[in-house]
Amino acid sequence: AAWQTKDPWFDKYPETGRYLASDGQKMRLPLRLASHETVLYGAADMAEVMKDFEEEDFTPVSVGGKAAIQVWFNNFTDTDCGPEETKNPYLETWFSLPVTPKSAPLDLPLESPMSYMVADPW
Repeated sequence: AAWQTKDPWFDKYPETGRYLASDGQKMRLPLRLASHETVLYGAADMAEVMKDFEEEDFTPVSVGGKAAIQVWFNNFTDTDCGPEETKNPYLETWFSLPVTPKSAPLDLPLESPMSYMVADPW
């Protein structure tokens, strides 16, 4: 079977539907993922980041004049992603930036390296 994780927490969320993935497979909703992850927090040059936000309605949160950034490293050990008859672990990496509407930019002071851990700018 694809899903092998035995944890009662997942039992609270039975399948409610399916979605069609870009590769033609129909995936379970809600999607189940068991994982280990590491998140690194840091900063990127605001001027460089802003080049990608020119046409956006949002702007990155500024911490000490730099864009706050998060890099996620995920080891998904069990998922519903892929063929139903196969266990489907995979590795995934992504980055994210906390943002606010351009009409309400947020500039936070850099008080320590922990300042980059912006969880909810609202």
